[in-house]
Amino acid sequence: MDETQVVEHLVLWLIQPQTRDQALLELSKRRETFPDLACYLWHSFGAIAVLLQEIAATYPMLSPPAVAAHVSNRVCNALALLQCVASHSATRIPFLQANLPVFLYPFLAIESKARPLEYLRLTSLGVIGALVKADETPVISFLLGTEIVPLCLKVMEIGTELSKTVATFIMQKILLDDVRKARGREAGVGLNYVCATPERFFAVTGLLGALVAGGKGGVCAGAGGANGSNHSLGALSVAPQQPQHQYRPQLSDHQHLEQYNYQHQHQHQHQEQPHHQQQLQQLQHQQQEPYSNGHMANGGQRQLAPHANASGGDGGGGGGGGQPSQRLLKHIIRCYLRLSDNPRARSALRSCLPEALVNPAAAAATAGLIGADNPSRKWLAQLLMNVGFSDSAAALGAPDVVQPSPVMGA
Repeated sequence: MDETQVVEHLVLWLIQPQTRDQALLELSKRRETFPDLACYLWHSFGAIAVLLQEIAATYPMLSPPAVAAHVSNRVCNALALLQCVASHSATRIPFLQANLPVFLYPFLAIESKARPLEYLRLTSLGVIGALVKADETPVISFLLGTEIVPLCLKVMEIGTELSKTVATFIMQKILLDDVRKARGREAGVGLNYVCATPERFFAVTGLLGALVAGGKGGVCAGAGGANGSNHSLGALSVAPQQPQHQYRPQLSDHQHLEQYNYQHQHQHQHQEQPHHQQQLQQLQHQQQEPYSNGHMANGGQRQLAPHANASGGDGGGGGGGGQPSQRLLKHIIRCYLRLSDNPRARSALRSCLPEALVNPAAAAATAGLIGADNPSRKWLAQLLMNVGFSDSAAALGAPDVVQPSPVMGA
């Protein structure tokens, strides 16, 4: 049989409970070698329903955490096939119209760091990463109508280094939406969403600052100190007319926001992780954005599969006590730079950028972590120039950054 016939037989096996496990595994191996697999899955009767059934069957095991390794592997294979569907240009929009991303959100909402759950969290992030990598405004608009921003912030706070990296990449793509078309007072929906209220802005910058500080807490003064990011998560909930989910963060008091000229214009508005090292190396060697079709899914199944060989215990915080990885730092800086395109956010950033980015000596050390040829060095210099730290910007040695970039949407 040729490859097409093999895939057709595997999709039929997927429908049968007796052969489903093997079909999930074999189909997940063919995501990159069979380009039209997404279309076969989407248009085959019952195939997507089977994948959702595999996912939903895991929900009762999430609280209290009771997901076994073999169950996690099986669901990761199902998630990998959903990522294939989310990546394909012919099935991406129907995937959104069916509201399928919300089936992944319970995996992002869990707080346990147990490895089987971390694998589910990471592979689910890969599906969302595949969606946002398309750089399509309808995708961003859909996600902003759900709880994706507070859920990404949760992962950025408690996840492993790799999960934090993917979650921050998703936040970057949301903020950068429509950046190429933004002119004058126009800006992408992602930037407008985050800058719509001071609570949202400080929630995002508080978590970004905590990542720069190595997980030691937010350093944005406007977010109320070390716990500022937690205090602001509730403000990221969607409007009442949007779908509501039981895992939406609760509202909390917000303090010290009056220190900034930001809110008055918006009154209407665990241990070491050796099992992740191979994945991190794989991500760091990608020339461009690492979360294309297949990369995260590979991490979700083929790289993450050997549960039994991994040491027990927590999945760990992933870099909670040291500097962020080069890849993570790149996404953090790009998020900050995009936020500085908003005039009120630019003013607020001057008071709440992490010291590791602002201090000239620390900024130079950060640039050393980034690397001499990385565009992140130029992004960091432009960020510092935008918010008024010209001395720190000059210390980075980026001669083409000589003045602040124009602000965009109000």
